[in-house]
Amino acid sequence: ESTEVLQSAKEIHALIGKVVPIEIEAHLARMAGEYHRMFEEERVVCRELQRMYSEILGAEITKCSDTQDAKHGGPEQDDTIKPSEWIRVIREWVDAAADNILCQDRPEMFEENLIHVASLSIAATQSIRRINKVVL
Repeated sequence: ESTEVLQSAKEIHALIGKVVPIEIEAHLARMAGEYHRMFEEERVVCRELQRMYSEILGAEITKCSDTQDAKHGGPEQDDTIKPSEWIRVIREWVDAAADNILCQDRPEMFEENLIHVASLSIAATQSIRRINKVVL
């Protein structure tokens, strides 16, 4: 009887040794498939969020540009500014952004200053292209 129990135990162990790895392998394959699907969904969501943020930032930059144009004279005035002056003004806003984040820990002002930098950079680029008659 003891020998039969031992033999049965060996058979069960042999069976478990064959079945469990197959089940584990199938489970790991399902998990890998699920991970891949989730990763792809996350990438799609990230791309969509990035597109949305771009639209929001674009609107914020446009609003800032409109304000700057109303205050400083718009494209006609922009076209009288030399590249060195554009660089000076943009640097002032970059320095203000750096000061806001590094010295004052004011991330909202840092972001606002970067919107100004973007708006000024676009205005400078557009002006240079108008002056040089660059057609896109």
